[in-house]
Amino acid sequence: MVPVMRVARPTDRLEAVVAFYRDLGFAELARFADHDGFDGVILGNEQAPYHLEFTHQRGHCVGDAPNKDHLLAFYLPERAQWEMRVAAIEAKGHKPVKSWNPYWDRQGRTYQDPDGYRVVIHDQLGTGRSDKPKDKSLWTIGRYVEEVETVRKALGLGRVHLLGQSWGTWLGFEYLLTYPDAAKTFICANGTGEVPLHLRDLERLRGALGPETVAMMARHEAEGTTDHPAYQGAVAILNYRHVCRLDKWPAALNRSIDGINMDIYGTMWGPNEFTCIGNLKDWDRLPDLPRIRQPTLVLCGHHDELTPDSAARIARRLPDATLKVFPNSAHMPFFEEPADYLATVEKFLNAHRG
Repeated sequence: MVPVMRVARPTDRLEAVVAFYRDLGFAELARFADHDGFDGVILGNEQAPYHLEFTHQRGHCVGDAPNKDHLLAFYLPERAQWEMRVAAIEAKGHKPVKSWNPYWDRQGRTYQDPDGYRVVIHDQLGTGRSDKPKDKSLWTIGRYVEEVETVRKALGLGRVHLLGQSWGTWLGFEYLLTYPDAAKTFICANGTGEVPLHLRDLERLRGALGPETVAMMARHEAEGTTDHPAYQGAVAILNYRHVCRLDKWPAALNRSIDGINMDIYGTMWGPNEFTCIGNLKDWDRLPDLPRIRQPTLVLCGHHDELTPDSAARIARRLPDATLKVFPNSAHMPFFEEPADYLATVEKFLNAHRG
């Protein structure tokens, strides 16, 4: 699941806090001075759909973090990326501290910033620094539901604003149906409520490549030679049309794809985005969506592999849903149309505060 919001926090140590998060790998995106007595700095990555905003009100003291269990948790799914961030922050003299909740000492590493807020770098099971068990029975949507609930309870988050992107929408629906009181809202980003319909959509998208290409792909899939250059070339065209339509894919997206654990992906889905033979192929929760009472924002790209028709079918069945289609996007509107995407998400979250 991708965070897509700005986290704002006051501080008495603006420059020291900014330096800490720069050491952690955040870039300074913007800075302002004396906006009605407030100074501030916005940190993040221009290609990522989340920011940190630190502000200082002149002449006012906000104090330190309320307690040691106030955390910012950053999930880095790739081991190399995790090790790079840890090495960078420790090279600046920051030392790990013992976590108030021992879960974080087992699953990651905790550092304390100048205001006393703690930052947790965490890898999920099967990714990055976490264990990578070879037991394929672990890779089920039910186990992932319990992992989400474990994290929510471990952090003491209470009712959360939940966002699921792509397959995360299916996980989100399962989570809300299993734990109906755990979330305040849900953002269903680029997903579907029924994989069988999605598979029919994929066949239609593949068909647009022409009968010879479709036959070639089917032959390589039957022979188990999906690594053939011709097959990979066809997948590359589909990826550009229906996954991300940017001429140059963002580095963050390439890192994410390079870091995919194919044991998990292959077990649950298949060899690529456009071929599903895994344990999700029959997943269908569309009839159960009316049971989800949370306000839901349904997001989709006009050229999305998870099509606008899928998004519309979700929105029609949810009791309290808002649908937004991004006209110039495929499956990654947070990269393809980031300003509109962030504004849409922020407006939704602001409407459901409290």
